Amino acid sequence: MRTLRCTVCGHVWDCNIARPACPYCVAKQWALAPEMVTPKHDPRKLPSASTQFRSTVSYDMLDQPDAYFQYIAESGTAFYSHTPRHRDFSYACGVPPHLQGGSAIPVGQSMPTHSMDSYTVVQAFGPSAHIFAQDEAKIRADLEAGELVFLPNCSVDGCELRSVPGSGFCVLHHDPPLAVEVIDEGSDGTATNS
Repeated sequence: MRTLRCTVCGHVWDCNIARPACPYCVAKQWALAPEMVTPKHDPRKLPSASTQFRSTVSYDMLDQPDAYFQYIAESGTAFYSHTPRHRDFSYACGVPPHLQGGSAIPVGQSMPTHSMDSYTVVQAFGPSAHIFAQDEAKIRADLEAGELVFLPNCSVDGCELRSVPGSGFCVLHHDPPLAVEVIDEGSDGTATNS
């Protein structure tokens, strides 16, 4: 694992290959998305029936969205989705015990029937980003079916980091660089770049 510092906001994070961008910048982008929770996934719009399966986020997520966005950005995995409804970049993340999962609403039902244990953010790197509750088993099934695929590695030989969506390069090799590697962090909290 590498420790990186974002060249945009200065945030320092432990980068693993699952996340292609600064989690603080990603969470901030989601917080600014005009319809991060669409009416279809908003529990305040219930009861209402639909001709399609859908899910709602938790009321807790609506009350403290920044905590959820930050957790998903820091702990989630970025994918490219080949599903018919969401052909774009997404993040998926299980819900930890200190946060609440959303709920599932089957076709024709007007209220949730069971809880869900994950969240997915679709169109994750664009202005139309939005979130919905998901079952982790569905995410695994989509991975196995090839409907979700991990982002490609950076195109620089030997680099194991994932590419920033749409660029072919990771945050270190992007032009201009979106992060620098932190070599040593002193006891005073200052970091030395590579």
